Order: sequence, then C-alpha cells, then structure tokens
Amino acid sequence: MRIKVEYSTTKKDVYKRFKQKYPEYDIDYTTWASVIYTFNYAFRDYVLETGHKCKFIHGFGDFAITKWKPNKIVEIKGEEKVGLPIDWKRTKEYGKYIFHMNFNTDGYKFKWKWFAKAARIYTSSLWNFKPSRVSSRLLKHYLSLPDYKDKYLHWQK
Repeated sequence: MRIKVEYSTTKKDVYKRFKQKYPEYDIDYTTWASVIYTFNYAFRDYVLETGHKCKFIHGFGDFAITKWKPNKIVEIKGEEKVGLPIDWKRTKEYGKYIFHMNFNTDGYKFKWKWFAKAARIYTSSLWNFKPSRVSSRLLKHYLSLPDYKDKYLHWQK
C-alpha cells in the first residue's frame, strides 16, 4: 500500500520550528508562507522560460525540462509492437487504433527532470520528484507557444 506524504514547507508546525530556531526574525506566518511560495514560483518560471538546468538551494540538486523522442517500435518478449500511446478518442471514432504522434512538438516528449546524482542528500537515489499539476500544465502551455520546444534540451541521466 502506498503511503501519502503529507509534508509541506508552509505548514504551521514548520513555521513554529522556524521561529524556535531563528527567534531574531520577526515575521508572521502569512509573510513567511508568501516568501516560500514566491521563491518556488520564480524558480519554476525561470526553468520553464529559459530551458536551463538550474541548481536548487541547500543541495537538492539540479532541475531542468528534458525532451526525447520515444521509440516508435519496441520489442516485447520477442515481438515488435508500436511503442506510442493510443489516442482513445480517435480510436473510438474510426474503429481502429490511432496513435499519438506528437506532431505539434515534432515527435518529442517533454517532462520535468530532477538530477538526483547532483543532490547532496543522503540516499538521494531513494527519493522521487513529481512536479505539481500546475507545473505540468504550465509546461504544456509553454510547448504550445512558438520557439519554446527548441529551448529545451535532451539531458542524459
């Protein structure tokens, strides 16, 4: 069974621990949470708009948008099969399998990438990064704009 992770940097108990550790900073909770959200949004927007590989603070590693061309034919148990996702809406319309070809991005797929090996976190190989829904939707929006799909690079593991 999967355990839901309930940690958020803007929870009240995290704020209370911050106040205990740094009593010299006189900052209320709403301002403190606003600073955290503003930094995270600015970092996300910078990565999306520039396409650069960027280091996150405190040794959490690098983040970037990566692109790759998926294999159109894959071999599964000795059989060659089409490796592209099925467009179910068009498949139902035409009565045969229609595949997503990603013509709007010249056949490339894009996603957020976290470079865990660059992180200075103990056992970083056990951690996983999943962008928020808003960040994924913003990536889709940027890909619909002209010239953005050429800014993103193919990053090796």
